[in-house]
Amino acid sequence: MKKKFAFLPATLLLTSVLAGCGGGSTPSGGPLVINFWHTFGDTVETEFKNIANDFCRLVKENEGVSLRFEFTKKGSYSEIKTHITDGLGVGEIPTIAVAYPDHVADYLSAGDRSGIQYVVNLQDFIDDPTLTFGTDEYLGDNKGLSDFDPTVLREARSYTKEGTYSLSVLKSTEVMFYNVEIAQAVLPYYNEEYYKPAHDGQSLEAGQLNRFFNDCTFKDLMDYSQVALDHRADMDLDASFVPTLYDSDGNMFITNLLQNGVGYASVNETTKLGQIDFESGTDRTNAEALITTLRSYGPKAKKLLATKGTLGEYSSNYFKTQLCLFSIGSSGGSGYQFPEAGSFTVGVSRVPNFNTADPGNNRKYISQGVNLTLLTHPAHKQADKLKLYGWKFLKYVTSTNVNVLAATRGSEGYMPVRTSCLSTNTWQQFMTRGGNYAEVAKIIINEIGDNFLYTPTFKGSASLREYCGGIITSALGDVTQSISSIFSLAIATAKTNMGE
Repeated sequence: MKKKFAFLPATLLLTSVLAGCGGGSTPSGGPLVINFWHTFGDTVETEFKNIANDFCRLVKENEGVSLRFEFTKKGSYSEIKTHITDGLGVGEIPTIAVAYPDHVADYLSAGDRSGIQYVVNLQDFIDDPTLTFGTDEYLGDNKGLSDFDPTVLREARSYTKEGTYSLSVLKSTEVMFYNVEIAQAVLPYYNEEYYKPAHDGQSLEAGQLNRFFNDCTFKDLMDYSQVALDHRADMDLDASFVPTLYDSDGNMFITNLLQNGVGYASVNETTKLGQIDFESGTDRTNAEALITTLRSYGPKAKKLLATKGTLGEYSSNYFKTQLCLFSIGSSGGSGYQFPEAGSFTVGVSRVPNFNTADPGNNRKYISQGVNLTLLTHPAHKQADKLKLYGWKFLKYVTSTNVNVLAATRGSEGYMPVRTSCLSTNTWQQFMTRGGNYAEVAKIIINEIGDNFLYTPTFKGSASLREYCGGIITSALGDVTQSISSIFSLAIATAKTNMGE
């Protein structure tokens, strides 16, 4: 969904011009071309092109250097990783790329093996007093590191190699969207079957539903889903209705383990290689038990829960057509969840806690967002200049006034990365007039705060996440396989990508 906000001050609007930034030339006789590979949808791509165009104009006016950005969409996150991995050795890589930190870890490992460090260590710029944050006033770069959301810096430095190798320029996490009208229709049945017996005959009121969903456990969610499924015909819902859909199989696995205090992965301090904490022992036993419980809710069992892996498509496609009640996905994709014609009311809450034994404990959620990395290769004739202006662009896109625009003007639900953004008039107006997008932001700010989960990044950590998602897909989608055999196959396969 493409959304613009008419209330944005004209003085802050980014100039929308053609992708090229003309005038002047580099020693090679033309503008310095900065290739930017991404995974953006059309709306976010347009915003970043606008940002790049203004950046080029400002650099030309203030430094006399002519730049031009070339944006190339490289498909999904896994597809962009394949393109970059294939291009590292031959130098066919961009200057700026969207990348999960897990992917950056693999690029770093490839550099260690080849002897060529393809990933730019941003710490070198941060430590340079003439280039660090807060040194390019004409770019709006007037604040230092302390203004960043602390989670951004922790993630940027989460690698086995000392340094800063990526930077989040927009933040997101998982939230739960729900159909308010269906939820309210289910409520009387839920009260009679679950809530009243557990609360001395007291009813859960419609006005309490959002608080209830924010505080409930995943077991509570499945109970609500069971009632919805049992009374599907009473509410005239389609026969293909599935109460709860979860977009990321991998995130579901990791969040479930970590919220329940079960080990996921860690880094060996001696070898700096990754290791799978749930490979054996108590963590393996507990992890298998957690996934066994999820299987009991799945599309082959009670039909209460399905995932992108089991469906083959995103939950938003079902949610917008009222084929599900609860849709759990990235806040950065919020726009895909909202029905075009406002055919129903969308509620937003944090994702219910998987920890049912101690529901108040470990309410932490996966940290996501648009992470950018700078890449380089000695074959690039102007490698140093590309790195310099790639760095300046990172400073520009994370400067307060630009970052708040990127997070509010059609970003589909992303959050800014600087704390100063939240006190700007642009943000305050967005929170008042931003509709469903503002409701998503309120959940992240007020209910999640800085309670984010971080997983270590190391060679093969991307593969481990992928195969853990496969555990969920297989466990829920194929009940003929034992949980133990599904775990063993996934662990063995992931380990082939984790060692030297």
